[in-house]
Amino acid sequence: MGCGFATRRHHLKQSVTQPGRLPHEEHGHKPDQSSGALALRVRFTVVARTISPSLILMALPFLLFWQVWWPSSNSRQVFAYGDFVEQHYPYRVFVARELRAGHLPLWDTYTFSGYPAIAESLHGTFYPLGLWQIIFPGNIPFLALEIEAIFHLGLTGVFTFLMVRQLTSRSDVGLLAGASFSLCGFLTSYPLLQLTILEAAMWLPATLWILQLALNQHSLRLAALAGVALGCSVLAGHPQTSLYIALVISSYAFMRLLTYTEKRRFVLVATLLTGSIALGLSAAQWLPSIQLASMSTRTQITYEQLSGGFGPRALWGLLRPNHGEWSPLYVGIIPFGLALIGLSVRRPEVRYWGIAAAVALFLSLGKHGFLYPLLYTLVPQAALFRGQERAAFVVSFALIILAAYGYCRLTQNAWRPHWLMPVLLALTVMDLFHTNSGIVLEQSPPDGFFAKTAAADFLTQKRGGIWRVSSEGLLPGGGNAGKFFEIRDVTGN
Repeated sequence: MGCGFATRRHHLKQSVTQPGRLPHEEHGHKPDQSSGALALRVRFTVVARTISPSLILMALPFLLFWQVWWPSSNSRQVFAYGDFVEQHYPYRVFVARELRAGHLPLWDTYTFSGYPAIAESLHGTFYPLGLWQIIFPGNIPFLALEIEAIFHLGLTGVFTFLMVRQLTSRSDVGLLAGASFSLCGFLTSYPLLQLTILEAAMWLPATLWILQLALNQHSLRLAALAGVALGCSVLAGHPQTSLYIALVISSYAFMRLLTYTEKRRFVLVATLLTGSIALGLSAAQWLPSIQLASMSTRTQITYEQLSGGFGPRALWGLLRPNHGEWSPLYVGIIPFGLALIGLSVRRPEVRYWGIAAAVALFLSLGKHGFLYPLLYTLVPQAALFRGQERAAFVVSFALIILAAYGYCRLTQNAWRPHWLMPVLLALTVMDLFHTNSGIVLEQSPPDGFFAKTAAADFLTQKRGGIWRVSSEGLLPGGGNAGKFFEIRDVTGN
């Protein structure tokens, strides 16, 4: 199932596991170490070939967003004012404070005169990779949440690398795919500011990698681990993204059910196990969230509000970036070109990713295309979410997978100069750096977004003697600032 390296790996495995001739014996040399030691050295090499690309992929997002963590105040920038400031940061402050005090954050007394915080998925109450922030003694630093977001970009690249290497048996192709997806125009734009989108999206390549590994090794334990990864996506707190991921996972498993004719029963059992583990692990989040959603004003959202998406002109974003703006469809001109080459590969998984890219692209058009209006007409109950352009997440991922197969197709013959991949990788990284650098950043206010004003200072001092206040969203940080200042507010956002 590789791209030409599988044969060489098979020969290497034979030279290690068979007690006959070792490679240096063929030249008349006496072996100076046991076959077990040689096998250990080969395993160490394999691990090293995983660690080195992973470190590179973890570093690239931090280089792209160097202004965020750079200590010089002259160069320092922060994530732009918006949902990251008004929602995700105060939510995480509240959860970290409650957990640090030994309380499960069930109820929030600081917003909307009190409401069930545990049912609001944007809190990410149970998300494992967000719990580290309880280590801070006071309110978590704004920088800590920015670092968490950038860290998730790096992990997305690592999981994509592992997934593509699993499919192609090539680390170099995996490195190109991991860099392209983690730096693509979608993930480095509004998902950074709407943190739960990014943190939910990261688990698509992770789940696919582990599930494919489970199918290859016929392992239900790995299938259960894939369920843990999928469950973490739900716990991250963006149901729309998690729904996209669940649809991709289930349709991918169906494709494998058709192609793996000799182990269809195992594919079915493994897929059901993955889904069951995911639902069970995340039930503490999605069960109350469904109840809260049924009581919210979202149930009265009109078709016009739900059906927004890319306009037809936005499709040019596949070919060129939107300079100075978000470029959510842009994965880099080199990966896009390789993806077009990849479509010529006659393999079931290639056809699958081609179809996935097309379906997600049509869905991302919302009312400007035909797919969303058709779905809304046939199954209006399924129209739960607005912002159909967020399906660009699946478009980008599918294009990256196709690009991996495209590079394999391009280099399947003897012609493959040693410099080709480094050059393509460097050009892709430079292209995406130039496109996405600074797009979601701005200069930090002198004392931060939550610097106390005279009103905030007065209310903080008097909060013990005031039952409720109506800030009307005028506190520093917006409508949810009551969480940050611990002021019981009738306002919320």
